[in-house]
Amino acid sequence: MSVGVGADLCGDEVFFSRFPVHRACRDGDLDALMSLSKRTHLNAEDSCYGWTPIHWAAHYGQLECVVYLVQMGCKVNTATSRFKQTPTHTAALGGHPHCVVWLTQAGADINKQDLVGEAPIHKAARSGSLECIQVLLIAGAEPHLRNASGQTAADLAHAHGFHDCFCFISNTPTHREGAPLSRKRTLPTKEACNFMKKARRAEVLEQQVVQSSSGEEEENMDLSSGGFSNSFGFC
Repeated sequence: MSVGVGADLCGDEVFFSRFPVHRACRDGDLDALMSLSKRTHLNAEDSCYGWTPIHWAAHYGQLECVVYLVQMGCKVNTATSRFKQTPTHTAALGGHPHCVVWLTQAGADINKQDLVGEAPIHKAARSGSLECIQVLLIAGAEPHLRNASGQTAADLAHAHGFHDCFCFISNTPTHREGAPLSRKRTLPTKEACNFMKKARRAEVLEQQVVQSSSGEEEENMDLSSGGFSNSFGFC
């Protein structure tokens, strides 16, 4: 389901006491997350929205927490048991393109449909995030995929009054095999560079924190900063 998120709806006090890891991810409190992760199951779903910590971190744009959780073994395609949503769904719904970029480069399935048949691009359309829509299309999202109600992302954008998103998606051709979406029509270079820089800073910070806490060098990740720029052709 596509719901707006706020722990206050379930009671802040209860949420904080019962799900401190989820709170840390919501607030971007990396120190608390690192401390709690040593004694807490990181794939536990909260009782309010059924999200795991990585879903919360992605929804609130807390990329440092997302990266740390992946380093700790959380999967980028983890689907919630209630609504079958992945972190890319929640990042797109929250309108955080830098998280979407990182997740797609980490192997997220950008066309994965949730319980109501919606892919991340549907969530981005619901929230009116043109930047997330652009990032998803660059990564190969299918623009005309329909949800269980027969609606495309453009239909949802139109229904919610996001005219710019509606026009952009409507004018995007369906992908043909061997014919990737033209990058010239999508994300402006300046905005793309900003997203890439945020993603790179998150990786650098996470690696420094892990190294300082363990005292050992981590193995080189496939998801290096060079991978971002090379794959997307930015910066």
